[in-house]
Amino acid sequence: MKNHIRDMMVLAFLMLASSTMWAKGQVTIVQTGQGNASYDVKEESVCELTMVPASGYYVTAEYIKVVKTIDGGSAHSPKRTPAVAEPIALTALNPDANPTETTRYTFAMEGNYDYEVTVDFQSAQANNLFLVNGRMVTEQNRGDILNNGGTMKFNASNNRLVFTKLSSQDVNIESWMDNMVVYLKEGNSMAASDGFLFKGHGGNLTFTTDGNDAGTLALGIEAMVPVISGFNLIIFEQNLTLLSGSYDGQEAVIGTPVKPIADEDDPANTVDLGDTGDTDDFSNTIINDVLYTLDAGNDDGIDTEENSVVLGSSMAADDINEIVDNYTPGSEEFAEHFAGVTFMIPAGTGSVLVTAKTGEEGVIHVKIGSQPPFVISGVVDYTAFEIPYACTVATYVYIYNASPAAETAEAADHRAGKKTTVTVGLATVGVKASSVQSSNSEGNVENGVVEMTSEDITLDVDRSTFVVNNSEVNTLNEDLFSNLPFMKYVDLRNTSVTGVNVSREDGPFAGVSKNTFIYMPVGNTTDEPNVIIGNICEKVVLDANMAEDESFGLSGNFVAGSIELNRTFQKDETTTLCLPFAISASDMKNFGEVYHVQSVDGAWVKIEEVTDGLKAHVPYLFKAAADDTQLYTKEITELNMPEEPAGVARRAESSAVLVGCYDNFYSKATDGAFRFVANDNLEQIKFVRMQDGERIKPFEAYLKSDSQTDELGVTDKEVTAIEAIANSQDPKANGPYYDLQGRRMANGQKPTAKGIYIINGQKTVIR
Repeated sequence: MKNHIRDMMVLAFLMLASSTMWAKGQVTIVQTGQGNASYDVKEESVCELTMVPASGYYVTAEYIKVVKTIDGGSAHSPKRTPAVAEPIALTALNPDANPTETTRYTFAMEGNYDYEVTVDFQSAQANNLFLVNGRMVTEQNRGDILNNGGTMKFNASNNRLVFTKLSSQDVNIESWMDNMVVYLKEGNSMAASDGFLFKGHGGNLTFTTDGNDAGTLALGIEAMVPVISGFNLIIFEQNLTLLSGSYDGQEAVIGTPVKPIADEDDPANTVDLGDTGDTDDFSNTIINDVLYTLDAGNDDGIDTEENSVVLGSSMAADDINEIVDNYTPGSEEFAEHFAGVTFMIPAGTGSVLVTAKTGEEGVIHVKIGSQPPFVISGVVDYTAFEIPYACTVATYVYIYNASPAAETAEAADHRAGKKTTVTVGLATVGVKASSVQSSNSEGNVENGVVEMTSEDITLDVDRSTFVVNNSEVNTLNEDLFSNLPFMKYVDLRNTSVTGVNVSREDGPFAGVSKNTFIYMPVGNTTDEPNVIIGNICEKVVLDANMAEDESFGLSGNFVAGSIELNRTFQKDETTTLCLPFAISASDMKNFGEVYHVQSVDGAWVKIEEVTDGLKAHVPYLFKAAADDTQLYTKEITELNMPEEPAGVARRAESSAVLVGCYDNFYSKATDGAFRFVANDNLEQIKFVRMQDGERIKPFEAYLKSDSQTDELGVTDKEVTAIEAIANSQDPKANGPYYDLQGRRMANGQKPTAKGIYIINGQKTVIR
């Protein structure tokens, strides 16, 4: 019994000793994500936490929370007191430690409290983590990551890592991003004695630059490891390419083989192609920013007497398209497949200048980017040509011989093109830039992420317009415009938004109508029509069947590379048209015939064929020449809105006028508006008075007339002479009135307009 009492006393003492030992608190760790967190009480008042993330995970102090709890609380249901429930500050033992590796933190312990530590290990890939020299890039250090004056910055608004004159030894970049984008400015280099330079964990690595003034990047490493590894795909934009070396080797150089031969400082420049100095190898040579890839085996070469390039290699159209799509100028692969000269034009608008001769049978093609080539043929003597361009990025121009290949050489496997019996000559190439815009700006690194607010937006629901005026705004939220009604245009030109690939399928513009014109600053891209980058829209598509709540309108002028009306006409189909672009007389002959409304003569609308093409903002009658006719222009065109409403640009001498529409037009029967009724026979088409609820769609027109008849015939001939006309003062002239087609006038009443009518079976003139 005494021994039992003694044991009880010893146990009580031990329990008291344990309670005294933990008087400063018990620590409980709760963790989520993958990793291991542990603690150690180093001193009476200090607890050290050790974080070991699993592979592909990381943790920082941002994801560690420590709170005091009352003694007796549990990990999952702590009993907190309001006065002490605020998180306790952590101190990192190494603030620059790699967050994907082991890190340690401490916090102070005080009072008779337990402590709960909540650790949330984060997925590196889900959070697009990337590290520079093992250090996490944050809002605090992204403006000068290497702490050397800003040679490496991170633009958080468009996820671009910007290199500017970077010259760094022993630097490495590790990325878990879906797409790490490196933007190059000027000359840059990275080197390391061991480790790696770029290491990915899946995802893509994209190198980009301003194509008008491309940067370069040289990579070198002494260790036997690749300079770039671990990425699913390496992408080059803005004409960048791998100039030398390899990704999986120890050296690589990234850049562009040539630069634009004109720029903002020197917008006009011409190169004499025969001025090649002492160079005698033109198989893959750059001289004065022009790339020569000539095949001496096919009689390509330099004519020293005429100071020009002579091309005997003929390139087929299918071969050219494949070459442009798959090979980069300056590479050996390009030189093996292309025979001709290549140079670059800056982003913007202007003209490509070419001085060439083809002889009577020769053909030269000038291909600007992926556009259809401009054809030069039948030029016996050297002649100067100007070919307009409009491009949102710096673009290659390919000039080559497209003459028919010689029959004996059709099956030959020549280095580049096939030998032709016809040679052509090129004396000069050049550029005359009328405007130069940035090809791809870096974005606003300094301001951080700036989202638009309601104060930045001018939204006019009645006019269907959306404008943002704040140059500091540099980011757009996902599905930003998804809940807005139809907008004629969204204008974001006065923002700093860059790095957006404008799509109506996903992203901030998801769900925006194809008929909405979207204005974006330079530094963005798109494959969509009706998107203006800077001052250029590569393709405009006008919808002839807009919904009733949609209409056409522009925020400002811009240059379009091509424009088309999304409507197909069949042979002899006749309709009204009012388009915001012109069509040349030569193209109009292929499309069909257009007519002006001259006047209303009695019950007839007198029209006259127009032979000088279709002018912008002028309404016409149009008759298609063939089945499946579609109206378009591939001329470089400045698109704008008329200074006054469509239709008033040409008023007839009479009171009748054809009025074009860009908005849906509705009329009451008393408004004097007539809609067009088509027929394959030009003599049977007519205008009919509009009734309530009827509409005229955008890009069509209606007739405005004070005629009292309900129907008006259309003719391009003189109105037939009429004999035995009674005077309107005849006392018998009091019955119901009809027009010359026998149609009863409104309510049968005497018309007020002058003309010839029928009353009581007799032709009557009203003067």
